Amino acid sequence: MSSRKRSVGAMLLEFRDDMVTLLVGPYETKMAVHASHLQNSSEFSKLALQKWWQEGEERTIRLPEERPDDFRYYLHFLYKHEIATEPLDNPAGFDIAERYAFHADLYLLGERMQDRDFKNAIIDCMIETNELRNECNDTECPHVDTITTVYEGTPAPSPMRRLLVDMYVRQGDATWFAGADMRGGHPDFMADLVAALYLVAHGSYCLGEQYFKCQDYHEKPEEVVGIP
Repeated sequence: MSSRKRSVGAMLLEFRDDMVTLLVGPYETKMAVHASHLQNSSEFSKLALQKWWQEGEERTIRLPEERPDDFRYYLHFLYKHEIATEPLDNPAGFDIAERYAFHADLYLLGERMQDRDFKNAIIDCMIETNELRNECNDTECPHVDTITTVYEGTPAPSPMRRLLVDMYVRQGDATWFAGADMRGGHPDFMADLVAALYLVAHGSYCLGEQYFKCQDYHEKPEEVVGIP
């Protein structure tokens, strides 16, 4: 019995001096989180909490650029290991384009926090939304604004960039490019898309199966993707 108590106790959270205060957004919305959760998941937080940083001494991290509402999704993931979104099994009133934009914002939050697991989970959600799009015979791909958001907030080797290009290669329509929006798209995305389409034309770009495989777009532990 005593050994069982010790094994259970080892999994319990420490509620005494392990708490860190987060001041999120321009108005410093106060949130609290266990330091162990941040350090185990976020490389940014691990550095910020080191003793020789002022934030580490104060047990406070200031995140003035983050949106508190978005950051709550991140904290939920740290504790529950899931992205808190409404069920996708009922497409009524479901806006595919807005969901893509929402996931893009959360992915960039994960980029800034340097949290690989969170970014991989958002990739899964993005692909899940794309599958729902197919089931509903919806023609939506991520909008130009969403693509620009991702490209301006990620480095060149980002898996999210690659996923967006693959979505357009597989599911895009030539008529989309007649509109002013696409002609004003992010130049790096347009270059990546043209390069991919050239590879398709020459038979050296594998389109694969109808549905995307999440693991193909996951960052692996040995990968280091820098922040632009």
